[in-house]
Amino acid sequence: RLLVVLLAFVTFAFCAPKVLKEPDELDLSAWLSNDENTVNTQYGTVVGAVYPTARAFYAIPYAQPPLDDLRFEPPQSPLPWSGTLHAKKYGPGCPQDCELPLYTCTYAGTSEDCLTLDIYTPRGATPESNLPVLLFIHGGNFIQGGTGTIIYNADFIANNTNVVVVNIQYRLGALGFFYNGDVSGNFGILDQTMAMQWVKDNIANFGGNPNQVTIWGQSAGGSSVMCHMISPASQGLMNAAAMDSNPITLNLNTEKLANELSSRFASILGCDVSDLSCLRSQNTSAIVAAQQQAIKIYPLHPLNAFMPWQPMVDGQLIPMQPMDALATGNYNHVPFITGTVDNEAVMFIYSAFLDPVPYADYVALVGLIFGPVAPQVLKEYPVPASQMNDTRPTISELGTAYIFHCPVRNVSRMISEDVVPTWFYHFDHYFTNFDPWLPGYPECATEVCHGSELPYIFNSAQIGHLYTGYVWSSGEAALAQQISTYWGNFAISGNPNTPNMQSLNWPQYNATNDLDLKFATPSSTETGYLKSQCDFWDNLGYSWGN
Repeated sequence: RLLVVLLAFVTFAFCAPKVLKEPDELDLSAWLSNDENTVNTQYGTVVGAVYPTARAFYAIPYAQPPLDDLRFEPPQSPLPWSGTLHAKKYGPGCPQDCELPLYTCTYAGTSEDCLTLDIYTPRGATPESNLPVLLFIHGGNFIQGGTGTIIYNADFIANNTNVVVVNIQYRLGALGFFYNGDVSGNFGILDQTMAMQWVKDNIANFGGNPNQVTIWGQSAGGSSVMCHMISPASQGLMNAAAMDSNPITLNLNTEKLANELSSRFASILGCDVSDLSCLRSQNTSAIVAAQQQAIKIYPLHPLNAFMPWQPMVDGQLIPMQPMDALATGNYNHVPFITGTVDNEAVMFIYSAFLDPVPYADYVALVGLIFGPVAPQVLKEYPVPASQMNDTRPTISELGTAYIFHCPVRNVSRMISEDVVPTWFYHFDHYFTNFDPWLPGYPECATEVCHGSELPYIFNSAQIGHLYTGYVWSSGEAALAQQISTYWGNFAISGNPNTPNMQSLNWPQYNATNDLDLKFATPSSTETGYLKSQCDFWDNLGYSWGN
């Protein structure tokens, strides 16, 4: 029975059900204007799209395509181009097998030529505007995702808050995190760092202020934000940071785990892990398939199966585990927003365990992850008598608290104790008249699942309604306006409350007041959300299963 639980746990991390895919080409022509939208960069001229309220430039290269001999190498500065780069359509995402929910997979396919970024500006922005910059890093477990999709269309934020928004792509899976002792193991993070440097060097031409950049990421993007907060290479490239739904309990890879994973990956392809020529000869379809097959459960490190292709602690780019860096003050002390959604783990648990999980399997899973402290965990998370035949609700509650919310609260406490301005939130609203998750995630129709905040921050429904027929309720429209204004304010001033004041003040967080903002319809401030559970985990620690 324990073997069944182990196999299901690997499925939990990676094998989400296939879902309905969007059309390959997203037609936004009805939104476009014929106005000219040309900008000069240090690499060449770019012409972008013009919408009623914003301008957009898609798929601008910030590095050379990592092809051939540049595969498994750090990113290289882009080469100048001749003529004009037409940046009016989404570019391809990095190689992946996308199994994300509806409207979150990239529209233009995939390619290794994917080290690009998208820029959104207010329609009236000029090189003299000097507007704050909000740089977004997408999630997707470091194996999927991209910028070319409805959900990350940022023209609303740019226009509504008068900031420049930059969405970046980076190498994923084995192409982003392969390690053999000689090559980096952190290509994806190096890509992000180069994109941040490109923004520093070029964003003024688009109307942005290169000295006022807020980095922001969700899920794996949130994990990336934390990597940049502790990385010496990212110093001077950010002025504030926002981290959504980072599963921060999950340790980054060690060199040992990264090397073992990469060795299995190479072996599946018929290559030695040290033979880069062999690995560079493989096509991307084979690479994406092999990176999935290489995943293995480690009885001593079961949570590694949650996110095996991920950044690695190398002592240089990423000097130490993020929790250790925060505890010792070794991070970039910039204003900080962080938070979670209310039912983070639900989509993962129900995707992994398609059938009910009886109580005996729940006990086995807790024993696997928590070992000697499993009895304490079982006492803290008892299963109601009515759920003995299906413990998935309890597993979801436990996973949300241990992997997401409580460690994020702990991070907020550590950062606020260093007198760094910190704001904490939890998001508690799901779509009232539309289910964007079907058919792959039916349980999320009435749960606040991982990623539920993104359509509100980006106000994605303004484009999504063209394809779904969905229009915000008045309360949802107000929530979208509110949350995007907080994020825009944060980019402008390092404080979500100014300069565009709202009726609800978002108080700074510290361990004494334990105050957070509950995003809902309507939103409110709240004291001590999940306090009992989080106090339990703070005392027990967050190393179990790593």
